[in-house]
Amino acid sequence: MNKEPRELPKRSGFHNAHAYLGAPYGIYETKDGYIALAMGSILTLGKLLQCEELLQYTEQESWFDERDTIKQLLNCHLKTRSTKHWLDILERADY
Repeated sequence: MNKEPRELPKRSGFHNAHAYLGAPYGIYETKDGYIALAMGSILTLGKLLQCEELLQYTEQESWFDERDTIKQLLNCHLKTRSTKHWLDILERADY
């Protein structure tokens, strides 16, 4: 039986939600509260939220590799409007 130590996962440095999941998974501050986002397409999310900065992440593997940067972009963008505003958009699109 192999007893070599396993390498621990590298956790996100920003809004650490899960060591094995990429962006957008996490909890984000809004203008008047917080919103939780599950896994989903960053490109779809960028279009829905009208966040042009997210549209540069066209490769799905970048959603994990660049998760800290993506989460910071989302955090700044989501702070500009209320939780209700964002939920109305996301729920309407079944995101």
